Amino acid sequence: MVNMIKFFRHIRQSLLTENKFSKYLLYAIGEIVLVVIGILIALSINNWNEQRKERILESEILADLLVDLNKDLAQMLEALENQKVTINAQRSIATALENNLPMTDSLRGQFYSVALPFARIENESTYDNLKTIGFGIIKNKEIRKGVQDLYSFYKIFDKMTKLFNDEFLLTINKEQAEHLMVNKGNYPRDYEALKDDFVFINTVHDQANINGYRLQQINEAIPKLNALIAVIEKELK
Repeated sequence: MVNMIKFFRHIRQSLLTENKFSKYLLYAIGEIVLVVIGILIALSINNWNEQRKERILESEILADLLVDLNKDLAQMLEALENQKVTINAQRSIATALENNLPMTDSLRGQFYSVALPFARIENESTYDNLKTIGFGIIKNKEIRKGVQDLYSFYKIFDKMTKLFNDEFLLTINKEQAEHLMVNKGNYPRDYEALKDDFVFINTVHDQANINGYRLQQINEAIPKLNALIAVIEKELK
């Protein structure tokens, strides 16, 4: 590079010495053009490198996101089955108490599931990282929108889960202090007394309805989650 600069300097000096100003002017313009072209090439290479780094980062984020989403899917499928068990237990117990039905082994088993806490969806480390980096790193608009919509749903769903776990379980646990065996599978200590405990019965009824709505939400979210996983897998290929 240093030798080339000396070469151009020598040509300029020769042209000036020979008093060939017009040729010197043309040469100077040509040299400026070459410098501009060199700068543009350097900028182009730099931009290409930056874009390549962004695509590598995007691929890493999508790969991590795919891991999180598959964990979410497994949790949702498990929650789906657990929720069905909980709803069935709540409705069976409320019906038995309202209709003055006798205690059975099957019904006794239902008390174990009546107050099971509902699992939260907690695989958000990649999403939190993505919020810091910026969603623009994901170039595929379908993926970007799908991720934002899904995690907006998670946020609402988790608020409902916290409300359920805090308020419903608190009410049930209060009733357990009087009527249920807390440390022995939630079996009723005094089943007959529960038949007259309308707070307990109404709470169980209400939560069965709320959990039914939550079950519907999960059923609607699973196909969307599967679709998003498929699009990301295709993008990574």
